[in-house]
Amino acid sequence: MRPCAVAVVLVVALAGLGALAAVRLVGQRSDDRADRSGSTWTPQTCPADVEVEVVPEHTCGWVSAPLGDSTQQVFVVVVEPPAPSDRSPILETGTDLGMAPDYAGLAPIAQRTGRRTVIVDLPGTGHSVPSLDCSDAESLGDAAAGSSALVEAIGTCRDRLAAEGVDPGLMTPQHSAAVLLAVMDAVGSERWVLMGHGTTGATAVEVAREHPDRVEALVLDSAVHVHDGWRARRSALLRRVASACAADVRCARRHGDVLARWREARRRAATRPVDLEGVPLDRELLDRAVRWLVAPVSSGPAQLPDLLGEAAAGRRGPVLDRFATALRLAPPLCVGVLPKCVTREQVVLGAVLSGVCPTAAGREPYVAVCARWGIGEQAADDDAVVGVPTLVLHGELDPYATAAEASAQVRRWVSGAHLVVARGRGHNVLGDQCARSVRNDWLAGPLDRAPLLPTCVDEDVDFP
Repeated sequence: MRPCAVAVVLVVALAGLGALAAVRLVGQRSDDRADRSGSTWTPQTCPADVEVEVVPEHTCGWVSAPLGDSTQQVFVVVVEPPAPSDRSPILETGTDLGMAPDYAGLAPIAQRTGRRTVIVDLPGTGHSVPSLDCSDAESLGDAAAGSSALVEAIGTCRDRLAAEGVDPGLMTPQHSAAVLLAVMDAVGSERWVLMGHGTTGATAVEVAREHPDRVEALVLDSAVHVHDGWRARRSALLRRVASACAADVRCARRHGDVLARWREARRRAATRPVDLEGVPLDRELLDRAVRWLVAPVSSGPAQLPDLLGEAAAGRRGPVLDRFATALRLAPPLCVGVLPKCVTREQVVLGAVLSGVCPTAAGREPYVAVCARWGIGEQAADDDAVVGVPTLVLHGELDPYATAAEASAQVRRWVSGAHLVVARGRGHNVLGDQCARSVRNDWLAGPLDRAPLLPTCVDEDVDFP
């Protein structure tokens, strides 16, 4: 892929550490902040998955965050920039709901921005304790969303957690915002840049809403996950990819008319579906395959013609083979439901439910499982964040929210945010260098100005 493969086509203002490093962190805490939050920092030896993935100087530790009648032990990784800096540190909320942070992918933020970066395992995920792991439900694989087996397994997990004194209702985005504030207090800096990759960004917004004085800036990447309207988004996505493919000589020669391939794939899915290790690629599963493929930076819209070609021809190739493997290995409510879906060892189903149910409990595929998880829809806070400079990045072809949907949501969240739409890209556009350059430049300059567009603004879908 070319170095500046993301094309940013729209910018609008939406109206309205080893032991020594650990000692340094604790020493920065002021007693009044510690007394106010009740949080504490305890350094620990970094686990193997962090040590293998994180190269820059870093420190691991626990933040004990009182919440209700319980205490959550939140795992954090503190990554130092190349040179000491007195600029506000970055608090990184992770990648997407239910997933442990991609430490290797997030650690370079410190070097790219010149700011200390604190990566948090959100409550219920990764190394944080307690975990919302539901191994019985996760072992079901790609079970139907409303199946009795899945609902029963989720109920068994919920009952077990309750017997252990764990309340998943205390791990919703609103409650997780209080945990992030405890991390901010424990590490000790007064002002922060809050950064959310993917759907964890809503937690950062909650912190900024409740404590704008503590937030120097917000950076949100693909924070919106809209649960309705897929058919309209699908049509728009297919037309855009078809247009980009027709304009690319290699893609047009190889795939021809992408919309025609889509119609052929739909007809075959209805009459002679491709067999995916005993699972037929019917129309519903074909839709999920499109969402599964297009969202992540690792695949993205560029591989959609390959998927449709294999499905239309009725033969399994590299893309459908990967899709079949994902169906076999991933937990329920994951493939084509979450923006990024990997194996069950990385996606914690209980954490997904605690994150999603407050906004989606009344919508499929979450109705039955959220009811058994014990978390219903909660009234949204209508107060927008005011006075916090905010940069929002969104992929034009993100199958989980269009640019218009993202704009509307961000307008409700934050007054006066800068929205950058990355042309020809799906979910998590900060996975590409061009979008990162937009973020880095904005954070380096006056935060009250609109972000500058880099020279790669005209890049479209980059077909292999």
